Formats: sequence, structure tokens, C-alpha cells
Amino acid sequence: MPKGAAQTGEAPGGQSSTGTLAAGSGLAAAGVAGIGFAVLRRRRAGAQG
Repeated sequence: MPKGAAQTGEAPGGQSSTGTLAAGSGLAAAGVAGIGFAVLRRRRAGAQG
């Protein structure tokens, strides 16, 4: 069973990994863009009939 920083996923020194933060931000942005695209598409389909 991992203990300490390994258990919580923190990098040594208590600082989070910049790469992990950037990847998480990128995934969040892609998710928001996907949801926005889906909503826009549904609105257009509803307006056409």
C-alpha cells in the first residue's frame, strides 16, 4: 500500500507536476468545447424543424 506522497499522487517536495496540470487543463478545455459543440448542434437541429 503506498504511503505519503505516493498515495496522494503528489510530486516530491509537495509541488504538483506541471505536465499533469497542463494535461488536466487540456482535458477540461476539450470537455467544455465538446459540450458546447453538442449544445450548439442540438439548438440548430431544433430550430430547423
